[in-house]
This record gives sequence, structure tokens and C-alpha cells, in this order.
Amino acid sequence: MGLAVAAAVEGQGVALARVEGLDPAEDRDKAIRFARGVCTLNDGEYDRSGDGPPRLPEALSRFECVTHDRIQMGDHLVIVGRVEAFQTREGDALTFHRGRYGQSHVFEA
Repeated sequence: MGLAVAAAVEGQGVALARVEGLDPAEDRDKAIRFARGVCTLNDGEYDRSGDGPPRLPEALSRFECVTHDRIQMGDHLVIVGRVEAFQTREGDALTFHRGRYGQSHVFEA
């Protein structure tokens, strides 16, 4: 699973470029907002732990990273992060495939 987060405090909200790992039952609308580009979150839609980065309370997984490297590739800048902390919780992840949202499923062997 990939995670790309660009966060910056702007006035009363937090701008997040893209976040993955949302619970579909709770935040399909928020995922659609992120898919359209930069999404500004209002107070109450995120929290913080101390001086840490903004967090989505309903996220199924969280990565806290520091910048390890920046690589220029054409007109894109790839930022490689080193994971400093990781959290996860149970739930069915929101998926997006061939233009449709769905849910992940675990198949028992």
C-alpha cells in the first residue's frame, strides 16, 4: 500500500494533497475530495499528537516519515520518506480500481 501525504497548515485548516487508507463506510466523500487535488480540512476533521503531523482520526493506517531523499524526474519531484512510526487498526480499506470505489476483502485459505 502506498501513502503520499503533503501537509501544511493554512489558516484554520490543513491542506492535504493525498491520503490513502480511509475507511469506506466513514469517509468515501473525503476520499473523493482528495482525488480532486489539494483538499483543505476544517477543524474537527483532523487531530494532532503533540508536535506531530496532522492525522485523520478514521484512517486505517498511518505512517510518520522524515524526508530521506528528493529525486527530480522530469516535471515531477519524487520524495522518498523514511518511516519513523506506523499505526494500523482493523477495517475494510477503501479501494479505487478502474474508475470505481470498492472495499478490500480478506479471503481465508
